[in-house]
Amino acid sequence: MTLLEKLAAMSPEEDAEELRKFEEDLTVADLMKNQKKPKREKAVEETKTVESKRKQAIIEDEIDDDEEEESKVVTVLNYVIIVFIVVFIVLAFFIVKQLLF
Repeated sequence: MTLLEKLAAMSPEEDAEELRKFEEDLTVADLMKNQKKPKREKAVEETKTVESKRKQAIIEDEIDDDEEEESKVVTVLNYVIIVFIVVFIVLAFFIVKQLLF
């Protein structure tokens, strides 16, 4: 029996019961992990989180710079597209003029 068949066979009550069991197992396991960690490791984790936040801020700044550069490129490309459309319309006008007159 595949996983999809098992899921299809389960009733909503069974789904809720399985989810509740999973959440209880997850919270108990997390609590046990948190209790086992000494304070020293918590301090090291805090410094790691501070460093990761700094790195994240630097990365976000770089992304903002990239977005500004991309927006400039997009505006230039928009103008190029407008020029091509105008040229196409003019050429279409000349073709129609030659065919009719």
